[in-house]
Amino acid sequence: MTTMVPDEAAWFWSFDCATDCGRAVPAIGIDYTHGLVGTGLPVELGAGFAGVFPYARVYAQLGQGERPWGAGIELGIPFDYSWHEHRLFGRMDIPLRDNQRLLLNSSLFLHAGNSPNGQNPGSFIAFVPAAGLLLHRRTSEVIPSLALVVGRGTRESYGAQLEPFHAVFAIFSVSFTVHRSRQ
Repeated sequence: MTTMVPDEAAWFWSFDCATDCGRAVPAIGIDYTHGLVGTGLPVELGAGFAGVFPYARVYAQLGQGERPWGAGIELGIPFDYSWHEHRLFGRMDIPLRDNQRLLLNSSLFLHAGNSPNGQNPGSFIAFVPAAGLLLHRRTSEVIPSLALVVGRGTRESYGAQLEPFHAVFAIFSVSFTVHRSRQ
């Protein structure tokens, strides 16, 4: 769930809204991730939906040890003129105490595309620093997190270029993960 998203940016995540679209934006996502370890560089492959936007993801853990870190990319899968989202991100885990870690995840985010009728192209690009708290259990994890979105967007409406805009808003999310038992 976001805080209030300014009118111009909220337009991108609204259905049937031409003006006065500013509002909080709820969303739900689902994801499948498979980790590959024991082959040198730990890698994570994933696919899912961020709201209604499908994506494929690759992440490589570049640093190991007490504070693992890495980088990854999520590539949105566009359909015809539809909207798609892409992320380039870096992650770092910082241990706090038993079964808890601070997760830092900063990303560059791009939302781009066109309306189904092809008359409203646009894009929104943002820097998104985020922090979460990993609460680890034997077969599951819960991660409450907070992110700040600082972005800039442009769009057209039926051939007329609208003024570029800036937007700042926050996102609160909770992630639930189920996995095989870990020691």
